[in-house]
Amino acid sequence: GPIPTAICDLTALTNLYLHANELKGGIPVCIGWLNRTLAVLALTGNPLGGPIPAVICDLTVLTLLHLSSNGLTGGIPGCINRLSHTLTNLELSDNDLSGHIPTAICHLNALTTLGLYSNSLTGGIPRCIGQLNSTLTALGLGLNPLGGSIPTDICDFTLLAILYLSSNELTGEIPGCIGQLNRTLTFLAMDNNRLGGPIPTAICDLTALSQVELSSNNFVAGPIPACICSLTQLERLFIAQARRTGPLPSCIFELPLLINISAGRNRFTGSIPPSVCTAPALLFLELGSSGLTGAIPGCIGQAVNLNTLRLDGLALSGPLPPGLFSLPGLEVLVLSGASLTGGIPAEVDFSRQVTYVRADARTGHLVRASGAALGQLQLLGLVGCGLTGMLPPWLGSSAVANLTVLAIGGNRFSGPLPLMAGGSRLQQLIAPNNELDGTLAPLRGATALTHLEVSHNRITGRFPGWLAELSTTMEVLEATFNFLSCDLPASTGLARGAAGPLRVVAGNLFGNTELPAGVAAADPGAASYHGGSNALTVAGVVFGGALVVAAAVAVGTRGVLVPHGPTHANPDGVTPSLQRVLAAATVVAGCTLVVGLLPVYASATAVLTCRYGWVTTAAFLTPWNPGD
Repeated sequence: GPIPTAICDLTALTNLYLHANELKGGIPVCIGWLNRTLAVLALTGNPLGGPIPAVICDLTVLTLLHLSSNGLTGGIPGCINRLSHTLTNLELSDNDLSGHIPTAICHLNALTTLGLYSNSLTGGIPRCIGQLNSTLTALGLGLNPLGGSIPTDICDFTLLAILYLSSNELTGEIPGCIGQLNRTLTFLAMDNNRLGGPIPTAICDLTALSQVELSSNNFVAGPIPACICSLTQLERLFIAQARRTGPLPSCIFELPLLINISAGRNRFTGSIPPSVCTAPALLFLELGSSGLTGAIPGCIGQAVNLNTLRLDGLALSGPLPPGLFSLPGLEVLVLSGASLTGGIPAEVDFSRQVTYVRADARTGHLVRASGAALGQLQLLGLVGCGLTGMLPPWLGSSAVANLTVLAIGGNRFSGPLPLMAGGSRLQQLIAPNNELDGTLAPLRGATALTHLEVSHNRITGRFPGWLAELSTTMEVLEATFNFLSCDLPASTGLARGAAGPLRVVAGNLFGNTELPAGVAAADPGAASYHGGSNALTVAGVVFGGALVVAAAVAVGTRGVLVPHGPTHANPDGVTPSLQRVLAAATVVAGCTLVVGLLPVYASATAVLTCRYGWVTTAAFLTPWNPGD
């Protein structure tokens, strides 16, 4: 409900905290009645809506104003400068405030924290912002469509620790004087702007920096400044899509506190430095589509702290290092698009416990942990890597119980799908365009599946009833162009409003006379489905036609091999040209006969499989479980 106006009668009230509730209806105008006592007004995290009332400016002893995440609209009151001698914390972030940042803010002489990020503020950064140079410690203007350049007055701040200008429309260059903040600045974020010019080496003078974010800008192409390796307090470096060239500095991985490097979508040359293996604190490494080539360092198994490794879109070569599958804290491994050789290691030692460092999910602090290889693996992305061999059984075992996404499409994997342990958390299995065979039965333990893609493989057997039931809660199901047979269960069909497609009919051998309603409505292949391929009718017609053609040609070629000229066997004589025509016709008839046999074979296989529990091969019949 609304904030009760009775609060305004509390004339001795000094602190009002109402954050994280469900209060609605705006900020009451009567709040101005508390102008002589109220020092703290914190309403953060309520769907209040409406504008910031101008009476806020009457609260002459207010020191802290927190109105973040309230759905507020309109502009920042221009009278805010009336709080110039008292207000120290102004937090208006995560609203829908619009208009320019009023220059009145520059007169808040006691202000230490200014948070205006995640709004719809336009214009530019006020040039007068430098007037706060002796008090301001945190300036947050990110996630606004602010334009113009970064004023050089920024460099005059003597206490500034946090400068957050990400996701604006800022142009120009990073001020070369930025190095003047060398004693205080710990957090610098200017990513997702339109900044140009070179990355100034003055950044290397900011010896207190722990986090640098420069990704997604229009900098002049050039290398990462080598002097960045002098920032011994650096913990996080984000410099992706920043037009970086040259080799990736090896010394970056020697920084003692560095836990996160994001440098993908650049144009580096050379290979991944081997020093990555001995990086003392590295948890997250993202180098996707950055231009690096060569092999994955064979020593990568020494980087026991790695949590995320993304090397997708690189022209990598060579085999998958076995040590890559021994990392105890690895949650995300993506190598898609590489040109690798060999396959996934068949054996992994899951018995050895390894001590490593991880980030606590609740606090973000680094803590020590102990675990076995791949015990934390959640996403394995190996799409289009040219890998071969069979999928190892451990991919479905309880040793990788946290695996939720397995993306292995576009390789040359063969053999059956891995047997999923009961209670598997696997949600997405993306494995099209391989050479996988066997049935879908091994996936029965994967009851959490929402996304299954196994099209263009060699999978046989029934479409399982349990998968048909599961499909009613799935988002994507694609299994076309395999050798699935028997009747599709009546319950087959994606949930209403599913995010992705249902494609199971095309290129299989289903026997339904009429498709299930869910399939008929959602599967594009249903429009060309004709009666079911378990029936031998169509195949018989094709084969019969082939026999007729073959017989006609055989009669017509009665004298095809007889030499030219009248003989007892060839009284009329057959010209050489006619012999060639008849010879070609014989070949065509033979091919037609063979082709005509194929649908008979396929349909007969489906009949034997679905009705009698046998599967045919080229040479023999064997008992077979059709994969329920």
